[in-house]
Amino acid sequence: MSIVLNVIFAFVTAALSIALKHQYDQRIMLEQRLYGDKKAFYGTYLETLNELLGRRKGKKFRSSRKLEKFMGKFKFMMMVQSSDDAYRSFAKFVQRSFKGEKTSPKDMGKLFLAFREDARGGTSLTPKEILSTFIVDIDKVQF
Repeated sequence: MSIVLNVIFAFVTAALSIALKHQYDQRIMLEQRLYGDKKAFYGTYLETLNELLGRRKGKKFRSSRKLEKFMGKFKFMMMVQSSDDAYRSFAKFVQRSFKGEKTSPKDMGKLFLAFREDARGGTSLTPKEILSTFIVDIDKVQF
């Protein structure tokens, strides 16, 4: 009788292990897909921001109508797709812009950091480190 119970226990344990492994693999695959989608999503915003900043240097930028349409769609997608922290950082950044307040490199670094954390599931970088590839004299910037 104990041999039969041991065999049944072994089969049940094996079946549970296989089911849990499959569920875990599916979860990992879904998370990786979600992070990939978020990377593309945030990348589009950063490309547009880079293009907009390049305009200040005399380069042409897409029409303001296209920019408004893009930002409207991006804001909606932020509300639906982003983490709470990324959304709060974005909303704070946008509100400061609406009010005409000057946004500092530190503010932009915090926004980029929130995007990175959301798209990667965390990061150990600081806002200063993130901006160091964009700002030549990063050590002169107050953080």
